[in-house]
Amino acid sequence: MQHCKLYRSVYIKKLVEQFRRIIGHARDCVSNERGAATVETAFGVMSLLVVTMVLFGGLVAVGTRIAAIDAAGAAARAAAIGQPYTPRKGEVTIDNDGMMVTATVRYQSLFGDIVASATVLAEPR
Repeated sequence: MQHCKLYRSVYIKKLVEQFRRIIGHARDCVSNERGAATVETAFGVMSLLVVTMVLFGGLVAVGTRIAAIDAAGAAARAAAIGQPYTPRKGEVTIDNDGMMVTATVRYQSLFGDIVASATVLAEPR
């Protein structure tokens, strides 16, 4: 019986030692995560920067579209009264069928060409 108790106590001691070794190893693994917050912060900042740049690009595209619409309207009105019109940037195409004048403006953008057109009644001459 004494031998059995001794065996159990040695066995329990070995189990406790293994458990402590495993816990110590786990503690080392957790404590080796130094700098993880820095990496997570860097990824967070970069993702916010990407989202901000995409939103800014969208605003620029909307602004360019509004400018193209405005230039098309101005070009159509100028062509309707027989005046030349040249926008600051982009290309203007005028189509005059006698009754209606259609101006098409094409702007270059980072996202491709932005096209707008406007149609007005031609003024009698």
